[in-house]
Amino acid sequence: MKTKQVYRSYHLFRKLERNREEKKNKNLIKKNKNVKILVILHLFYPKSWKEIKEYLENLSCYEYDLTVTYTKSKISQNVINEIKNFKYNTKFIGCENKGFDLRPFLIALKNVDLSDYDIVFKLQSKSTKRSWIYIYDQLFMRRDWFLDLFEGVLSAKVVHRNIDLLYNDKEVGLVAADNLIVNDPLHKIELVQRIAKKTNLKISSNYKFVAGTCFAIKSECLSNIQSYPWIDNDFKTIPASRGMSFAHFFERYICAQVESKWGKKLVGVKIRNLRHKFLAIPGNVLYHFSSNRLFNENVDFDPEFFYWLLDNRLLTWKYKNVAFKDIKYINDEGTILPFLQNAPYQYLKYGDLEAYQKYCEYHKEHGLPLMSTDRFQHLKESIDKNGYNERHLIILDNKNILIDGQHRACCLCEKMGENALVKVLVINILEKKKIIKSIIPEPLEQKMHRIKQNIKNK
Repeated sequence: MKTKQVYRSYHLFRKLERNREEKKNKNLIKKNKNVKILVILHLFYPKSWKEIKEYLENLSCYEYDLTVTYTKSKISQNVINEIKNFKYNTKFIGCENKGFDLRPFLIALKNVDLSDYDIVFKLQSKSTKRSWIYIYDQLFMRRDWFLDLFEGVLSAKVVHRNIDLLYNDKEVGLVAADNLIVNDPLHKIELVQRIAKKTNLKISSNYKFVAGTCFAIKSECLSNIQSYPWIDNDFKTIPASRGMSFAHFFERYICAQVESKWGKKLVGVKIRNLRHKFLAIPGNVLYHFSSNRLFNENVDFDPEFFYWLLDNRLLTWKYKNVAFKDIKYINDEGTILPFLQNAPYQYLKYGDLEAYQKYCEYHKEHGLPLMSTDRFQHLKESIDKNGYNERHLIILDNKNILIDGQHRACCLCEKMGENALVKVLVINILEKKKIIKSIIPEPLEQKMHRIKQNIKNK
């Protein structure tokens, strides 16, 4: 069944909840009546507005300004008119579809005087299209991530306390949903550190950030973010095989520097507790298939490779010894061939430079991992001098097809012989649909649809 973006209006329920919470928190509201608030919303998915506006209504007791950034040609004039009817003085900024929600946020910051505000709410219209994802040791189904982001920042139950914390507690710098303030796995930490070094932006190795980048933050904690001298080229799209983008780095940096630069706390708000307990049951099962468990093995993974092919994947693995002649690879046309026929090995064994140069050029043009004759030669010299470090294992799938370590395999095969055995790590990437069906009951509506489709097909 084709998945769609699903956003829902619960206007009456949320209105009743808002009225109840306003009565309950009337002293807090009165105490903070002079707070100056700026909301910056990146509206990439126009359908989300009908639900986001119900969360923004929870700020009705306060004076606040609203800035909406949007992707040019993505939002219709009707949606813009709806937003104007909701808040007539909303400021709109059309942006290129570049840098996810981070570049639009920085553009919006350029257009405001932060000294006019005490608190900034950074929001984005998180997608609900993905049927499910297991990430940061948590299971999110369809709308869960979207709801966690907004419930943790703007729901009627938490918004008044959030404002009070940021407005009055000098130690608090940022507030968001507790389960979304997370640490990165090792491969992402290394990629983040690489970008930090390149950009001279300091970030600790145990940084925390808000997964999904919806949070409320003290305006002073954004002053250095506002003045950061970014350029458009920073937000160019890069293939996942080349590592993490600057936009992904910067969403982490914005949150991490609240602690590292400003010495203030990231405060997590516990929300949707029953839902999280329910999802934790299948989540605990999925943990046993999480690719992040590979970091407990005595193996060093290239972080770019891990980010590209194994990030957030569910899998099983084992070690075994395989003869080089039994290893296979997939060529540019998608054909499975013996490993001994690949261009790197043909170059190393028989000096076929032209084929290898074409191989390198193909990788460069198609966003695949970069290689060169100089880099290949350096790798060979290192292995000849220092031997094969089994922490840098060759990685195959369960059909003996190379996943990673092709050039290492070439160097070892040329040195040891084609019949020699080499220790490899065999990874079996699992199909998410089959896993989830085995641990989560199929929704009745979906089940009925499947039965009807089966009957129709017969």
